[in-house]
Amino acid sequence: MPSLRFAQTALRLYRALRWPALAATGAFLYAWSYQNFQNPFFLHHDDFTAYWSAARLLLERSDPYSPEQLLAMEQAAGRPWDEPLRLWNPPWTPAWLLPMAALPYPAARTLWFLIQVIAVGWGAARIWWLYGGSRFPLLAWLIAFTSVPALTAFRYGQSAPLLLLGAVGFLHFHQRGARWLAGLSLSLATIKPQATLVLLVAAGLYSLRHRDWRLMLGLLLPPGIGLLVAWILYPPVLGSYLHQMRDGPLETATFTLGAWLRYGVGIYHPALLFLPSALAVTGLLIRFRLNRAFPNWREHFPELLWLSSATMAYGWVYDYILALAAWIPMALRLKEGCPQLRWIFYGGLALTQFLMAHSVEQFRYAWIGVLWWAGHTLAWPRCKPSGWR
Repeated sequence: MPSLRFAQTALRLYRALRWPALAATGAFLYAWSYQNFQNPFFLHHDDFTAYWSAARLLLERSDPYSPEQLLAMEQAAGRPWDEPLRLWNPPWTPAWLLPMAALPYPAARTLWFLIQVIAVGWGAARIWWLYGGSRFPLLAWLIAFTSVPALTAFRYGQSAPLLLLGAVGFLHFHQRGARWLAGLSLSLATIKPQATLVLLVAAGLYSLRHRDWRLMLGLLLPPGIGLLVAWILYPPVLGSYLHQMRDGPLETATFTLGAWLRYGVGIYHPALLFLPSALAVTGLLIRFRLNRAFPNWREHFPELLWLSSATMAYGWVYDYILALAAWIPMALRLKEGCPQLRWIFYGGLALTQFLMAHSVEQFRYAWIGVLWWAGHTLAWPRCKPSGWR
């Protein structure tokens, strides 16, 4: 049949060209990023300068959270601002980035960009395959590389793609029975624990219920080692981190439901930011008590991601990158189980990207995550295709 011969020819062509094409793309991206990321336009709003500067300070046994020292290091990297870009990540983050700090800033920034692209590309493809997608994940990559969370993470040099890599890697290794590697992957999500809290708590509860100490060890060991290294290099690092958090993102109107509640109702106490997260974790604990098999990871994974994103205490548009690992399985499920709802899904996806891209006062659109979580809760169980495990 002509169609079969065409498919076989296309498959052979894909197999022959994929690695040369990937190598050529990687070389192009490296050359392009090395040149353009030194432009003052990029450096003006490049969050990676904070990561690199904090790790560099830690490497020099200095305070990675000191505004004055961060400003001096960021200006040395070429950032044309008179105010420091602060680091809000926990102390093991700069410790993990010490190899980057050993590189000159241009090389480190270029390598970081390639890591971001690989993390998003691999995460989108792997979640596509985990939920039964075809061999070539074109739709998954289209959703991923046109999403505002991923594009803004690339633009600002953010660590959010590592959250996606860690979460999807966790599901990948857990489905294969490699619990140690599953925990190790999920430890990447502790770079921004406020954005992945529900998923982290669910993994911890699962580990306790099933006495899966390999999973727990894999999850806790990398942050523990990172914190120990940071403490050895700069003993007051934990106190410095906690001190700077008091006047940091907890006082900022960010892209979260907690910020919307806080500024919308006029109650400005920082504790209100954590109310949605506390309610989500409480609900998780109740479900944990009622369901001895909690959770079925492949079935509940997208829901846990939406709960984490919709209820995080503070975060920005790029921190919604976990939504990619929920949108892609939903696209696959609707195609098989509820094809009549596909265009509603894609319309909502396009509207979401538009609102995220044009949100000047971002906290006013914090309801987006809640709406997607509600839509997922309604559609996911009702659109399960026959034969879907």
